[in-house]
Amino acid sequence: MAQAQPSDAQLPRPRPTLFPKATGGGGRTSPKSGGGSLFGGFLPKSSGGSGGLFGGNRGGSPATPATAEAKRPVWQPKVQSTFQIVLAGILDLNAVKPAVAGNATSGTNTTITVPSKQGKQDVDIEPGTAEIFDFDLFENTKETIDLLHKKGKKVICYFSAGTSEEWRPDFKEFNSQDLGAKLPMWKGERWLDIRQRSVWSVMQKRIALAAKRGCDAVDPDNVDGYDNEKGGGFKPPLSRRDAVTYVRKLAREAAAHGMSTGLKNAAGILRSIEDDIHFAVNEECAQMEECNVYDNFVQTRGNKIGKPVFHI
Repeated sequence: MAQAQPSDAQLPRPRPTLFPKATGGGGRTSPKSGGGSLFGGFLPKSSGGSGGLFGGNRGGSPATPATAEAKRPVWQPKVQSTFQIVLAGILDLNAVKPAVAGNATSGTNTTITVPSKQGKQDVDIEPGTAEIFDFDLFENTKETIDLLHKKGKKVICYFSAGTSEEWRPDFKEFNSQDLGAKLPMWKGERWLDIRQRSVWSVMQKRIALAAKRGCDAVDPDNVDGYDNEKGGGFKPPLSRRDAVTYVRKLAREAAAHGMSTGLKNAAGILRSIEDDIHFAVNEECAQMEECNVYDNFVQTRGNKIGKPVFHI
């Protein structure tokens, strides 16, 4: 298992992502910013189906027609690439530090600006030499992404695909019937009915925004509502089949814009959609001794290409 160094900046993370328990329940990581590791080759040992989404009169929209962005090949990250995730701040690539002998990260412009009791402050992140950066779609700019590309980096853009967050600029585009149970530990966040046309419309716009900003891939979070709060608190409840179909739709939509797609946690549907996604992002499977679920995913066998799992 190749492993990137975790971030030294222990910063409050506004919305850590859901992690499915071994028995199927969801949980959250302890608050922290950035830092991550990547599974490659061997994982630590430890203890599908599809269906029509937007059925009936709920309607639906087809994948967006191919765009100018789609002319670029969809990026397939390699196993053992180095990875850095930053969900607790905004990358500040203008905070240049002079290189210092023996300090591999000096001069790499890897600083995030985060809120504090004294106002905004700049905090260095480690490792600053990561090949891939994963950060919030809304909080970071196209200029930041362009600068990272000039440095030879790849960019994954994070957004929540399965919950509403009342502070997001497009929150009012959801209808009242789209909103399900509240997430007990996260104020202002509710499960989304991913079967609804209005929800899909918002996600199409978010994916288009990611493409416009130059993201290489998307990291759609919280797709496992079926496994939380009794199916997200909806009647009928969200199902595993709904999640599988939804992730496939997200992946097709991203590909139409020339971007790859990851699966955030939701390991219970991995086998059903592993051919549709290009990587996975996981929280705490090493700590919870359940990383073996990814063994087949990362392995190259015959014509099957191994795909990376970025571990937070």
